[in-house]
Order: sequence, then structure tokens, then C-alpha cells
Amino acid sequence: MAKAFSKTTGRQIIGTAETIPGCAYIDPESFTFGPDGRIVDFDYAGDTKVYWDGQETVKGANRWRTFIDSHHDEVCESDVTALDPAPSESEKAARLAAAAPELAAALEWIAEQFDATDQQPVAIRARAALARVTGS
Repeated sequence: MAKAFSKTTGRQIIGTAETIPGCAYIDPESFTFGPDGRIVDFDYAGDTKVYWDGQETVKGANRWRTFIDSHHDEVCESDVTALDPAPSESEKAARLAAAAPELAAALEWIAEQFDATDQQPVAIRARAALARVTGS
């Protein structure tokens, strides 16, 4: 057995997209009809009967199954792999660069929180890390 991941995002696959037929009950006295006799509106009764025997995995036009990743996004079966894709060094550097402003803000906040306490070593370490992230 192995875990499955999206080749594109690297996120773990957690399920499949499914269609499940059912009957959403309607308040039988709630119908509004138009002048032509067509239904204009109605109210749901608040309960649904699910027909589990009709459950089917969603498939695209190419007949590939549709999976769901850990962020609840759909992933085509052709984009699923058993390997946890390790980012390359350039991908790691790009991710760090993209996160640098948020990291810097978080480290600055940590340093400020601990400056006025008896935990100044934490502030000193936060400022050192901040200098490494910002290059200053």
C-alpha cells in the first residue's frame, strides 16, 4: 500500500468525487404556479433521502476518475502518483522567497513580543532568523 499525491501540487489524495442520487423532499403545499400552469417556486421540507446504491465516482470526458486532494480540490486520475514529489532546490528557494515577507513579519512580531519580557533570548534568535530571511 502507498499514499497517493497530485503530481502538480504535491498534495495528498484523500478521496474521490462522487455523485449520489437522492430525493430532496418538498413541502407539498408550497408550490407556486405561473399563469401558464408551470411551477414557479416551491419550498424544500428540509430532509433528503440518499440512495447510496446509486453512488458513482465522478469521471471526466476521458473516463479518468476524479480524486480530491487535501485542500479539497479536484485532481484528475492522470495527475495522481504514488510518489511524494520532493521539491528541487530551485523550487525550495522559490517557495522560501515567496514566503519571505510573511516569515519576516512573523519573526518581527515574535521579536517584539519577547523584547519586553524575561524571554529576550527568544527575541534575539527571532531577530537573527529575520536577518537571515531578509538578507540584512
